[in-house]
Amino acid sequence: HYLGPRAYQPTDSLRRIDWRQSARRGDLFVKTYETVATAATALFLDPTTARDPWEGIDTEVLERTVEVAASLSSDLIGKGQAVGLYVTGVFSAVGGRRPFSYRETPRTGPRQLSRLLEALAQLRPPGLFRDLPRIMIEEVPRLPYHVHIVVIAPYLTAELQVALLRAARSHKVYFLATGERDPLRDADIPPGVRALAVRAT
Repeated sequence: HYLGPRAYQPTDSLRRIDWRQSARRGDLFVKTYETVATAATALFLDPTTARDPWEGIDTEVLERTVEVAASLSSDLIGKGQAVGLYVTGVFSAVGGRRPFSYRETPRTGPRQLSRLLEALAQLRPPGLFRDLPRIMIEEVPRLPYHVHIVVIAPYLTAELQVALLRAARSHKVYFLATGERDPLRDADIPPGVRALAVRAT
């Protein structure tokens, strides 16, 4: 991104001289650009499958939610981007009984993709334990501003709405709704958040 001209310094390359500004101002000026950080995405995943916990587990919704996260991870890492994963659930690799949060900061490469896919394959819904909004409130402020936040959840709960609103103050935020029928119906999408319903294929 072009930021504008600044006064020439002896260490500046002659190729960066802004000749138009230099002629207009009567002194040498160079073009300055914002350093663009490597693209990175943090995926926040909610494996609960119903609007209300007592509705039980919908295996199709869980499968779709995990599939969206796995596809995004594979696609973005394949393009050289860094991807991280933050999720609460029950993981078969860590006993498979009690809720456990998995937090993997954004990194690139095949090893990172293997880690993310392995965690997603072992994920089970956490039952009554809904903790993704708290994890977002803890983790999003620790992520650099250039990291895109992608929240994948069946439905938008009031708690998740608050977390999305806070995240959108400092980052680009996307919400992918994976629930049945019309998961964004009656959803009050916070300002600055781009939302999309992911349909069954």
